[in-house]
Amino acid sequence: MRITRSLEYQIGSKEEKPPYVTPDFPYVALRAELDFYREPFVPWHWHNAIELFYVESGELKYHTPNETLVFPSGSAGMVNANVLHMTQIQTRREKNVQLLSRMNRAGCRFVVASGNQYYQLRDLFPGYYDELSFVAENGAFVKDQILKFAPTVPEEKTFYYYDIFCRQLKGKLEPITSGHGSIDLIVPGCHKASGLKRLVQRWGITPEQCAAFGDGGNDIEMLRYCGHSYAMYNAPEDVKNAARSVCPSNEDDGVLVTLEKLFP
Repeated sequence: MRITRSLEYQIGSKEEKPPYVTPDFPYVALRAELDFYREPFVPWHWHNAIELFYVESGELKYHTPNETLVFPSGSAGMVNANVLHMTQIQTRREKNVQLLSRMNRAGCRFVVASGNQYYQLRDLFPGYYDELSFVAENGAFVKDQILKFAPTVPEEKTFYYYDIFCRQLKGKLEPITSGHGSIDLIVPGCHKASGLKRLVQRWGITPEQCAAFGDGGNDIEMLRYCGHSYAMYNAPEDVKNAARSVCPSNEDDGVLVTLEKLFP
């Protein structure tokens, strides 16, 4: 099957010029990779052939002058000949905002728990960060207190230095790593779970009402703390052992996929 990543028009019209079609064989099967189009949509066009399509992944909006139809992953449809239409993929931002809205209506809060600093995390959610809660720096985001040191080591020696810190700092500081040359040295008892515990107490809920997702060693306490915990498919075994369930990998949008099941 041939791949297409763009749309060509017949000269002087909105009629599509189908790629790879010849007069001797006026049929073609294409895999349209919309993520690689110049824009997240296929502009208005028409063609004199019937189009049959299948949505392999994501969500597709088909617009005509009269209506808009949404086709989720795994669905299929047909476009008649000579019908003006355009197709649009739902962006990740749109899906995130819609999911956040459903969570808010259900009375749930979304908490971003990370080893990164608060202002770095906030910049990842432009336009709606004020609707989120944050546990930053592995639970060490407490104003005017230094609760974490973050040495950077050669990536290939991450666990070599991690073992040294464990031995030399036992009982004084607690090393935590997510790999890739990053090691956090935090005050014992200060981690993502301790940050979540403060929010749980503030909101008057219980750990059993919380869901957590993680893929690194600095997520283990949080996964053990929450009543619903999911390790990413790409997570190490010790992280999976700390969680109650395993969800799809980061590359497969495991958090988003799982939350959409929890908040349909």
